[in-house]
Amino acid sequence: MDPPPSDDAATLIEEFELTRALALELTALSTGGCIIGAIVFSAVYTSLTGFSPEVSVQLTDGSFLQGIVPLLVVVILTLVVVLFHELIHGAVIWFSGAHPDFGAGLAYGFFPYAYVVAGNARLTRNQFIAVVMAPLVLISVVGTVVMVGLDWFWLVIPLAFNAGGSVGDLWLAVVVGRHRDDVRIEDRESGIRIYGSDAHPVPRRSFFTFVRYFLLGSVLCAIVLWTLLGVVVPLLFQMTDAAGIGLTVPVTGWQLVEYGWFADGGFSATIGFSAILALSSVGGVLYGVFRTNR
Repeated sequence: MDPPPSDDAATLIEEFELTRALALELTALSTGGCIIGAIVFSAVYTSLTGFSPEVSVQLTDGSFLQGIVPLLVVVILTLVVVLFHELIHGAVIWFSGAHPDFGAGLAYGFFPYAYVVAGNARLTRNQFIAVVMAPLVLISVVGTVVMVGLDWFWLVIPLAFNAGGSVGDLWLAVVVGRHRDDVRIEDRESGIRIYGSDAHPVPRRSFFTFVRYFLLGSVLCAIVLWTLLGVVVPLLFQMTDAAGIGLTVPVTGWQLVEYGWFADGGFSATIGFSAILALSSVGGVLYGVFRTNR
């Protein structure tokens, strides 16, 4: 375990703080990232197992209490994923030779976050990128292997939470990746400081700008689609006498959603992940191209 480098990199090149606008954007991306993560991991499960699971929700009389148990399971899984996520951050910081400091907070009253920082040490660019990317990579890879190997499709839930919670880590990796590999990163609770031996210019990379807007556009499309398919459309069709209905994507034949109503007033909905992912990605590409070229 080698200690982090200590050199004469004393020139502050860039500093990033978690502003209110950035917190709002990360909140939206994290929320949508959970949805897109669920779609992606479901698609991976389908491609590796050949089985295409779909989300089915049934609401009948007395089903409220039955829904408490799955809700508690989701909450517990979320807490476990957050714990492992931060422990992995800390382990990589420790292997880099620094002392990890753990904590949590609520930015601007609406953006909850947990954090691990490397104390007063300054990490190299590559060390810092390894620290921020390790939880997303390790949990995704190991979780996918376990999910497929043991046929535990329900692991899609914690894997999706981890992906959504890694949005801030991805943003930091992109920010730091724009710099030369000889810079030093000071990780702080509310942001980062980037130091170098000289004030070198930071290159602008339109590709990273496109990726940022692609993700944001995909998230917004996914949220809109889930709202329409999960709330608006069922309410509209429930006003009719139809016993059920299915919606597909024109030309492709992909099933978006299938609804059914029971004689006792119950309701069921089956949503196709692949179609949601495809439509959200198309919207993300269009939004990314539009915003990048403005």
